[in-house]
Amino acid sequence: MLLDGQHAVGGQIYRVIGHADTRHKDILGPDYAAGAAIADALTRSGARHGANASVWQVTLPAKACGIVWWAQGFDSPAHRGCDLEISDLAPC
Repeated sequence: MLLDGQHAVGGQIYRVIGHADTRHKDILGPDYAAGAAIADALTRSGARHGANASVWQVTLPAKACGIVWWAQGFDSPAHRGCDLEISDLAPC
């Protein structure tokens, strides 16, 4: 899952890249336009995109599992947690 503070894939740097027209891409330049391929790859990957998310704490205890505390949108519950598996360590 990708937790993103923006409403669409692209984050801060490639903001609204999926909806940008040619004029917009020309104004912002080739580095911005190249972000379309990155956004497309994320969309095709099958990863879940958590739009309008705010992460305020990531806890990584001594073992391989951690907790990510986040909220999604203004109408979401104040606290939501999900298990985070650290792929380089032993699974949860």
